[in-house]
Amino acid sequence: MALGRKYTAAEGGNGTDFHPLFKELIRVIGEPSIGDSILLLGWIDKLSGLESRVEIVRKKFNDFSEVVIQEHQVRRNNQQNFDKEDNIKDLVDVLLDVQKENPKKISRDDIKGLILVSDRIHLPL
Repeated sequence: MALGRKYTAAEGGNGTDFHPLFKELIRVIGEPSIGDSILLLGWIDKLSGLESRVEIVRKKFNDFSEVVIQEHQVRRNNQQNFDKEDNIKDLVDVLLDVQKENPKKISRDDIKGLILVSDRIHLPL
């Protein structure tokens, strides 16, 4: 609902299946980080591979969010009078409208972050 359509590999999600990506994020977030508790032992997170797994998930989510935003922008550019027509807008459309009106107040990274933490995305885990 928040993104305008389902993002699964089976439904034309450009090979990006959101559900496993989200599960991977939850798994990495739930893993204890020794470096967060004891700064001097942060090297253990590098050694255990936690830092690299976090970076991989971050990059995957960044790429996924970029695809979502680009798809919305292409759709909006291809539809003349997008704002004037009676189009159904989702969260990403609203955020892009806000960015268009106030480019200094909301950045592309802000939109990506809001996509990630949107409380409208409900997935069965």
